[in-house]
Amino acid sequence: MAIQMIQATNYRRGRVRNVRLGIIHTMEYPERPTSAEWCANYFRSSKAPMASAHYYVDADSTIQGVNELDTAYAAPGANADGIQLEHAGYAKQGTADWADAYSLAMLRDQSAPLMAGICARHDIPIRHLTDAQLRAGEAGLIGHVQASRVYKLSSHWDPGTSFPWGDYLTWVRNAAATRNAPASIVKPTAPAGPPTEPRGPFPLAAGHWYGVDDGGPRSHSGKRVADRFAIGLIQNKVKVASDGRFGPATARAVRDWQKAHGLTPDSMVGSITWAAM
Repeated sequence: MAIQMIQATNYRRGRVRNVRLGIIHTMEYPERPTSAEWCANYFRSSKAPMASAHYYVDADSTIQGVNELDTAYAAPGANADGIQLEHAGYAKQGTADWADAYSLAMLRDQSAPLMAGICARHDIPIRHLTDAQLRAGEAGLIGHVQASRVYKLSSHWDPGTSFPWGDYLTWVRNAAATRNAPASIVKPTAPAGPPTEPRGPFPLAAGHWYGVDDGGPRSHSGKRVADRFAIGLIQNKVKVASDGRFGPATARAVRDWQKAHGLTPDSMVGSITWAAM
């Protein structure tokens, strides 16, 4: 399996710790044939947020964003010693969603061989760590949610409670046994501009919106890295600096855009404004 390199803009050169973790993330982005490419291009944009991952994986492709010997910004507390893998889809997915054809191809055929190679290169045992083992400094595989619980530096809960860890570990072990693991690092491609792919369905739950932080759980302002993808798209649409943070300047631009398009000018991007954009 060939892996294309699309270098992320924000990362740290080198490591301050030896790699001991393979970390599973969800992109919080729809399952599409081009999800990996979209995510990689977003993080290589000059306007990308202060975040990145080593790999972006969808059902038919894997893109590398950061050299494994460098540090990506994806799971605070576990960045220095982790290899970060972003997967298309959402943490909220249920068991059936993770068992569909798209997820099967992504996890079994793309991600598992990739993770097998990572484990071989960095002497990581193919096992799912408990929180206690992670806290104790042991090596293995974790979800971002575990870094959130153990290090308390983020609130992300991906890849969600229904992620099929049992099947995934089996697929990784099978790939390791058959040496079906891809090589790392190929020639990088030239930087790209801001993402232009259609935004897809509204990614937040009903009753939630993108807007200036109001102190409650329903207003998404860019505090969570997962929300910055969508906020960056909104900012590109209303023509303000795309930093993934929904601040006063973005609120004014959204209000003006809503006025110009006959929508309620409330400076909040919910499902109606999202669909109009």
